Amino acid sequence: MSNIFDELNFMKPTYLVKTDKDVYRIQASTCSIDTDLKIICFYDKGSVQAMFWVDDVKTFYRIF
Repeated sequence: MSNIFDELNFMKPTYLVKTDKDVYRIQASTCSIDTDLKIICFYDKGSVQAMFWVDDVKTFYRIF
C-alpha cells in the first residue's frame, strides 16, 4: 500500500540575485552573509553554489 507522501518532491528554494551586470537564479538551501569578508554565499547540502561580493549585489530575494 503506497502512502500519499511517497511521490512528493520538495522544491529547493531559489534565490534571485540582481547585480549591475545581470540577474542570477541560484538553487540553494541556505544563504549566509560574511560581514567581515563582505561576501554573500549560497549553499546546498554544505556545498557552495555561488558567491557574490556584497558591494556588487543590488538586491536579492528568496523565492519558494
